[in-house]
Amino acid sequence: MTKKNKKYQEWLLEKLKDHDEAIAYLNEALEESLKGDEE
Repeated sequence: MTKKNKKYQEWLLEKLKDHDEAIAYLNEALEESLKGDEE
């Protein structure tokens, strides 16, 4: 893992500790995943 990826991963994990942030992130990931299924 590159240093840049590690910093992003640490930042993301810190953000996802917030319940609302985690829900928003997962909802967006689900929407993107479903869009991929339609293509």
